[in-house]
Amino acid sequence: MKIGSINQVNYTPKVKKYAKAAQRGALATTVLLGVTTTASMINQPNEMSEVIKKCGGRLKYAQTFIKSALLLSALASVFSVSCAFIADKISPKKNPKAVN
Repeated sequence: MKIGSINQVNYTPKVKKYAKAAQRGALATTVLLGVTTTASMINQPNEMSEVIKKCGGRLKYAQTFIKSALLLSALASVFSVSCAFIADKISPKKNPKAVN
């Protein structure tokens, strides 16, 4: 005997949906920034050593990298949440009926 009906709707609270969108946006941006920086260090070691010298050493470069990663992650989170908000507003409220 089934207790649940077929018309059961999976409801995700909006706050949880927006928090998940913000996390995914920040994580994707941080990973992308880390991967591209690592690839640049591997493929162009001379140019990256010059960049590190211009920043004032490895510690200053690491601080600058972390600050820029935090800023870009925050911007990506805001963008991701705004996209989720827009998608929530333009999505249909009811499921479409099946076409026979």
